[in-house]
Amino acid sequence: MKNYVKIQKGTLSVSDKNGNTVKLPSRVNFGMRNYRFDPDRQMLQKRCTNCKEYFDTDEIIGGEFVDVHDENLIREHRGKSEMYSRCVECHDALKEEQVLRDAQKFNIELHDRSSVKKQSDSMVNEELINPILFSDENLQYIKLVAVLKNMTADQYLNELIELIRKHNKLKIEFEEKIK
Repeated sequence: MKNYVKIQKGTLSVSDKNGNTVKLPSRVNFGMRNYRFDPDRQMLQKRCTNCKEYFDTDEIIGGEFVDVHDENLIREHRGKSEMYSRCVECHDALKEEQVLRDAQKFNIELHDRSSVKKQSDSMVNEELINPILFSDENLQYIKLVAVLKNMTADQYLNELIELIRKHNKLKIEFEEKIK
C-alpha cells in the first residue's frame, strides 16, 4: 500500500523528493478533504465524491505545483481555480438524471421517433401540418434547452422559429408573396 499524504485542514504545504517544502495550490482550499498527495509520483490527486476514484490534478515540477489534470477525466470550474467535486463521468450522469427529473417536472414528454409518428397520426389538431421527426441528438438538445429555460419543448421550438424569422434576410420576399 502506498503512503499517501492526506490533505487536511491546516495543511498548507507538502515536501518534495528533495525534502523541500512546496506550497499547495489555492484550489485545494475548496474540498480539501478530497485531496491527497502521492509522494512517490509527486502528484496531487482529487477524489470524486461519487465513485471515490482519485484523479491527478497537479504535479510538482521545478519546485512548484503545475496543473496537469485531464479535462476528459475531471474538470475545472470555469472562472474559478477549483475542481468539480465529481469526475466527468459521474458529473455527466448526474446532469442527465437532473434533466430527466426536470423534464418530468415540467411535463415534457420524451418520445422516440416511432411513438411521435403514432401520436401525430392519431391527433386532431388544426395547427399540426406535418409531424416533425427529430433525430435523437436534436430531440435530446431540445429537451435540455427547454428545461434549462423553464419552457415546454413546444414553447422553445416556437421561440426558436420566431428568432429565425426575425433574422431571415428573405423575410420581405416571403411577406410580399403572402399579400
